[in-house]
Amino acid sequence: MLREYVPELPDHLQTSVFDRLIDPSPDLSSDPLESAAQRFSRLKEIFRRDLEAILNTRRWVHTTPKALGELSDSLLNYGVSDFIGASVITTGERERMALAIEETIARTEPRFHDVHVEVLEPADGIERVLHMRICAVVTLSEGARPLTFETALDPSTRHFSVSEQNRR
Repeated sequence: MLREYVPELPDHLQTSVFDRLIDPSPDLSSDPLESAAQRFSRLKEIFRRDLEAILNTRRWVHTTPKALGELSDSLLNYGVSDFIGASVITTGERERMALAIEETIARTEPRFHDVHVEVLEPADGIERVLHMRICAVVTLSEGARPLTFETALDPSTRHFSVSEQNRR
C-alpha cells in the first residue's frame, strides 16, 4: 500500500508577494508554528488559487514585435486565450483547449514543471461542464513532488473552478 509523503518545506521556499502581504492573523504578533503537513497543505492551496487565477484571466489578443521577444513571457501575456465561441462538445476542440491551457500554465507558472492537462470524459456522456485534470511537478529541496488538480469549465459562464480533490 502506498503512503502519501508530505515533505518538510524548505525555509527558503517563499510564497507569492500577495501571500506574504496578507496576514491571516493580524491580532497575533507572530505567526503560529506549522507542521510540515500544514505548510505543504497551505502551499497546495496557494497553487490551486493561483491556477484558478491564471485560468480565469483572459489574455489580450495581440501580436508582439519580434524585436521585443521578452514580451511573450511578460505579464502582458498572463492568462489563457478567450474561449468564447469555442465548442466544448467536439473531442478535437476539447483537446486543443487542453493543449492551450497546458502551454499557458507551463509558460506562466515557473514553480511547475512537466505540466500535463488531460480532458476527462463526462461520466454520463451528456454533461455540459468540461472537466480536465492538471498534473505538474513542483520541486522542493528534498525532491520533486507531483501535484494533481481537477478543473471544471462551465461553458455558459466560461468560468474555471479548480480543486485538489479527484473527481473520479
